Amino acid sequence: MSKRGRGGSSGAKFRISLGLPVGAVINCADNTGAKNLYIISVKGIKGRLNRLPAAGVGDMVMATVKKGKPELRKKGELTYNLNCWTRNPPAGGHSKGCNLQV
Repeated sequence: MSKRGRGGSSGAKFRISLGLPVGAVINCADNTGAKNLYIISVKGIKGRLNRLPAAGVGDMVMATVKKGKPELRKKGELTYNLNCWTRNPPAGGHSKGCNLQV
């Protein structure tokens, strides 16, 4: 294996679990006035058949505001992902403990 693909680092690269799929509603923790954000897409995910794109820590996502001021629609970066659980949309469909920096 060549070291060129990893930027010159040697050893194993640890995998970060992706806890926020497309369709997740997360709490917005900044001072813009948005309360809940709905993830539309994840930047840089090419995908595979029948697999939902998912975001993890540091991923750029496209989200819309579900609760809050309607003019606050922009891109954000997921900076802190702790204890994020997603439920099925009929049972509530929101996550707890997520931070999205907009």
